[in-house]
Amino acid sequence: MEADDKRIAAEDARRHWNSLDTALIEATKACLILNGGSVVAMLGLLQNLLAKSQGTAFKPYALGAAALFLIGAVCVVPAFGHRSAMFRKILAGNAEEAVHRDNSSLTWLGGSILAFVLGAIAAGAGIAIAL
Repeated sequence: MEADDKRIAAEDARRHWNSLDTALIEATKACLILNGGSVVAMLGLLQNLLAKSQGTAFKPYALGAAALFLIGAVCVVPAFGHRSAMFRKILAGNAEEAVHRDNSSLTWLGGSILAFVLGAIAAGAGIAIAL
């Protein structure tokens, strides 16, 4: 009976890990889509305003926001890389390095989220002040 309990506990831990990893991968994809889409939206808004000879005061805010969104989109790439490396370390049996890679991945993901929030604040401030 004890062997069955250990097998069930190991299977539950594997399922928990898989669901957690799936959620983190989806969050990383969402950061990429949010930041990438925001870059396109900012540049489109800026192009539209400048074509009408309006919004020259908004230009620095829009470019700053677009730069932050671009940084956020780029931060997603190392986050994916560290998640991949983490799984390679798990398969190799190196749990300590896997935890380090997981922490690095979460750090890059946090940077992406921070860049998105700062870009949104910059865009909002530009709209409030310049337009």
